Amino acid sequence: MQVNMHQDNGKWTRIATPGPALSFRTELVGLLGVTLMVAFFLWPVLDGGYALGTDTWKITYPWAAEGSIEAEEIAASLGDTGSDSFIPEVSYIRQYDFYLQSIPWYKFAKSELLAGRWPHWNPYAFCGEPFYAGHLVPLTHPPLIIALFTAPWEQVHNVNTFLTWWIGSLGLYLFLRWRRLQPAAALAAVALCLASGYYMRTQYIQMNALMYYPWIFWASEALNRKPSFRYLAPFAILLGLMMAGGLPAFFIPFIYLLLVYRIAIWIFDKQERVKWKKQLAFLLTGIILGAMVSAIQNVPTHQFLNLSARNVSQPPGITHDQEVVPENQPPPGTEDAPVLDARPPRAAILLAPVFRRRSVMSHPYVGFPLLLLALFGLYYLRPSPERKAMALVLVLFGITSAPPVFARVLHLIPGMAISPYPPIATTQFLMILLAGSGIHYMMGTDLTGDTKRKWIFTGLTVLSLAGYAALFIPDALLRPDTLWEERQTFLAWIVLITGLVAILAPAISWWFGGRREWTAGIILPLALTVAEIPGHFYQYPFYAKLPFMPDTPSIAALPDSPELRVAVHTFGLPAYIVSAEKPAPFAGNLPMWAGCYYAQGYNSMLLSRHSAVLNALDPATLLNGRNSLPLTDPDALSSPLLDAMAVGYLISDDPDLLDKPESGMDPSVWTRIHEGGLNIYERADAPKRWYIANQAVAASDIDEALSVLSASGLMEIAPDGSVIKKVVLETNEPVAESVEAGGPPGEITPVRETPGYLEFDVSVPDARWFVLSDAWHPEWHAFIDGTETEIYPANGAYRAVKIPEGEHSVIFRYVPGAFFTGLAISVISIVFLLMAAVIEGRRSNSA
Repeated sequence: MQVNMHQDNGKWTRIATPGPALSFRTELVGLLGVTLMVAFFLWPVLDGGYALGTDTWKITYPWAAEGSIEAEEIAASLGDTGSDSFIPEVSYIRQYDFYLQSIPWYKFAKSELLAGRWPHWNPYAFCGEPFYAGHLVPLTHPPLIIALFTAPWEQVHNVNTFLTWWIGSLGLYLFLRWRRLQPAAALAAVALCLASGYYMRTQYIQMNALMYYPWIFWASEALNRKPSFRYLAPFAILLGLMMAGGLPAFFIPFIYLLLVYRIAIWIFDKQERVKWKKQLAFLLTGIILGAMVSAIQNVPTHQFLNLSARNVSQPPGITHDQEVVPENQPPPGTEDAPVLDARPPRAAILLAPVFRRRSVMSHPYVGFPLLLLALFGLYYLRPSPERKAMALVLVLFGITSAPPVFARVLHLIPGMAISPYPPIATTQFLMILLAGSGIHYMMGTDLTGDTKRKWIFTGLTVLSLAGYAALFIPDALLRPDTLWEERQTFLAWIVLITGLVAILAPAISWWFGGRREWTAGIILPLALTVAEIPGHFYQYPFYAKLPFMPDTPSIAALPDSPELRVAVHTFGLPAYIVSAEKPAPFAGNLPMWAGCYYAQGYNSMLLSRHSAVLNALDPATLLNGRNSLPLTDPDALSSPLLDAMAVGYLISDDPDLLDKPESGMDPSVWTRIHEGGLNIYERADAPKRWYIANQAVAASDIDEALSVLSASGLMEIAPDGSVIKKVVLETNEPVAESVEAGGPPGEITPVRETPGYLEFDVSVPDARWFVLSDAWHPEWHAFIDGTETEIYPANGAYRAVKIPEGEHSVIFRYVPGAFFTGLAISVISIVFLLMAAVIEGRRSNSA
């Protein structure tokens, strides 16, 4: 075996034979292998009939398939008595379904792009949250743009996911090959990466950032080796794309990783100060320019965060709903009820060992084979400064990833408080790089003389075998707690056996690889890759059929009215027992899917004005930091604030609200219009989203406005029996006196309504107020007969304009100044980077 000698601090050490140099011809087989690997992991969705993500809604919310064959199958699985039920670990209130959250956005975004418009804003869904300012599905993620233009909307997420995984896996493979790892070792590292949970996050908020890790790490190494604009440009542009398209919880730790890792190498390498100063200057410049490239997304996001109720400087901590509703406390008498298959298994999963339930996602902790190979790769990593720096960063980020530690240091690190995810992904990424190096060294190095270290490694392997079996067997085989585990016992045994083989393979390669090279060169990467296949499909058992929610009777019963909004109600504490006989309403954005408008908003990025209204209506709606909860306060159903919110319909899991005095629902006002999986109630004489107010009340601030609203409401009966409609304005200016109660009310005729643009024909007998119950935002502008007029904050969270006597055209137009500012900064930054690289290249050529 050929061994290259490398001098490290005056001592000659043996290192593995480098793999072939990176070239297009050399990598054809590797690129094909990466593509086939990603395709295999995603094969259930490639035929277009299935979608990624768990299908918990089908069983947790059986009303979604009411009247269908699936509903009959669910009912059959529940048994004749219907006593079986699903007991989730967290309240259904805190769970939100991927399909309902993303598909409406995909449809909207695609239609806007095909119409030649960039979708910045939807003024109705979420009561006025700008879609573009949301971090969940930004159009600055290139795979999403490609998917929107090449796939039907119901398959956009599948195509987006495939492209994201493929680009990320390709970057990892090419980066490892650039570091001269053997192709088989690089491919095995990609398989480890895919099966360990690193790229296996189907949620778009995570994938978008993770895809860039290997590419940016590669670009940072090239920039470090030769600080110049030629290498600064790709680094800054890639970093900017990640910052524009990814969740801050995943790109902010990665930026710290780059800084700490590079500085540690310079310190351990004892570089001359002049050299590392130049490298540091280029690295910091690249990070700053990357932030400028991301301005197209992050300038409007920053503006919206400043207007939202979310205080990013505060720790996320424990939300109040955990105090109100203790987790894992089912109602009395149902503790032993058999559970339905509605969540991934809690068992230790192959290569991503222990999955612990957290909200609706499973967060992986590093797997045993990955850990063993990473330790091996770290030990043999050369040169020494890089090994020391990698060890330092691993320890630092590994400790920080521990939730108790992370909760304490979160607020001390700038930017980390934006999102409450510990930096597990960065730690796992480093371990994947080290594991790839570990496989490479085992494949190409003569390790026959390291007997002592072999025995230490073997001891760790034995402990890993015992730990894996102890974690996996009880949950998966002895105490299966989901129908999936009960029905997949055979697969669980395969996962157990192949997992044990994967843990043993590195030690076997070390003991026998020196005498039989094929043991390490073939068996090790093959055992790791093959073992991941059953583990992958055991870990992610749900590939759901695409739901077509509008076809279900309960949802179709919600009136598709652009003039009225919908509220969600749960009387008392949120229900934990959900079955076909006792379903629960979905607390996400169901009405948005149905074409209605959800009054309670969505996401932690609610405008602070809207949050204030929800808090005044029922403080429980804001107890959860991520989704606003349904109404639980009985007084909420009779609150005058429902008038300001234009609530005309209510969905509830309780069919008997009208018969319960404690519910606060007045039978003379509310009528049940649908009974089934969901119970839908209609509110009589509910004010519409737009109306003419013939009386205005001034308030100095939003607190006073909400106090006035809660006390007197917006509707008043005059002595002559006519209705006086009011508006509460936040202004220090004198407002017009109320007009004659019996006078003509005025008339509003909608003309045109698109996201970002609303036009009305308005006729009033004298000066009055036009009130629109859509969210107030500083970038909305109003025009009366072409002349801009002031928009007043009205009824707490909404807007109003003063209309002079006569017939007029009233237009509301959203002018996204923050977006255009961000776009200009991004374009200027990219042009600067490219021009600097070109000029630098010409100067070097002329020299």
